Amino acid sequence: MALISSIIGTEDKPDYDRTIALPPAVNEAAIFIRGVLEDYALCGRPLWPFVPSTLHAAFLAGETGSAHIAVITWDASLHGWGMVLRWWDNRDGKVIVGTLPDTEDMRHQVRREALAGVLSLDAAALEIDLSGATVILRNDAVGALSALRKGSFASTFLQQCAMRACRLERRLGCNTLHLHAPGRVLIDEGVDDLSRDRAIEVAGPVSGPLLRKRARQLAKRNGWRLTVNAFASESNCFLPRFFARYAEPSAEAEDAFTVGDWDQSPCPACGLTHREVLFAFPPPALLNRFVAKARSDGIRAIVVTPLAVSAPYWNKLLRASTLPGTDGFIRLRSQQNCPPGSDAEGELAIFAVDFTPQTTRSRNSPTAPPCGGEAIARGRPTAGSPLDQAERARIHAEISAVNLSLRPRPPPSPKSAV
Repeated sequence: MALISSIIGTEDKPDYDRTIALPPAVNEAAIFIRGVLEDYALCGRPLWPFVPSTLHAAFLAGETGSAHIAVITWDASLHGWGMVLRWWDNRDGKVIVGTLPDTEDMRHQVRREALAGVLSLDAAALEIDLSGATVILRNDAVGALSALRKGSFASTFLQQCAMRACRLERRLGCNTLHLHAPGRVLIDEGVDDLSRDRAIEVAGPVSGPLLRKRARQLAKRNGWRLTVNAFASESNCFLPRFFARYAEPSAEAEDAFTVGDWDQSPCPACGLTHREVLFAFPPPALLNRFVAKARSDGIRAIVVTPLAVSAPYWNKLLRASTLPGTDGFIRLRSQQNCPPGSDAEGELAIFAVDFTPQTTRSRNSPTAPPCGGEAIARGRPTAGSPLDQAERARIHAEISAVNLSLRPRPPPSPKSAV
């Protein structure tokens, strides 16, 4: 492997009597290979393995029946990546779009295609159970497909992507096949557009250093600590937790509006329930929906909007603002923070809002959890959680017992005549 070769070095002449002290990375790789051999040595290899193109054609024709076959068709660009996931129960497919890190490696097509392939497989595992499934990976970059299939001695980055995909495949318990799809095919299927126009839309406006600094200062002025990016992506979030528009692998939730309660939620870091403080930079088209849910959930948030004093949501934000003696917001003008399609030309307003009802602002008793957030005793279980299911079962049992007690009893049978 390229990673091991780069560590050991290949210029020394072989000396088989010499004792070589293996670095920790090589030792880790050896342990991983040993685990793979122990798991699969007795399984053998199919005498006639599936031909990817034949299996894909049979899948599209519906000839694979209920066999667990999934197809991931992805593409990547400088703006991000997009994929269409099809599987045994959904041959129409589901669209998932994500972003890529802003690094020098992403300037090379083969590298970003390889990383996007790993992220696509990871995102697919969040949607469906791939245990025991055969997954066909389709892309137009031959180099990326070759690296994911057998590794790369020419590039450490591609080798790391291959190792990451191998570990992921082993953890999921699936088998992958690699199929080249010409670029024209990806254009016709709309996958190319996903990685470009849709990825730009998902990335959204840039939260530049100045904007982030102002947001943190405003939160600190209120005694808050920002906990969640409500509208973000892998590339532009600046908090560990974020809600993305699509199911990006590192996102805590897909689509912020599907989250049941913005005000409080279980923390994935420490397991306690937190009173959240959102950082929200919603797309302009979603601002009315955002304010409606923010008021309904009673949240605290740092909100960034275009400067639009005539907008229907403007007065609602002003009434909830925590900036007394000022205009109710901080004005910021920066071209890099201009929302796509906005008429404000980069002129933004930053609000610190508290929609918590006055009668319940003292309902929580903050503590200091291990992760440094603000923990509270949750008043109600999350919908669908084990606690919620147990509560539902208890209520149903009580209702059934009451209904049984109220059920009219049949009249006693007349006594037989003596």
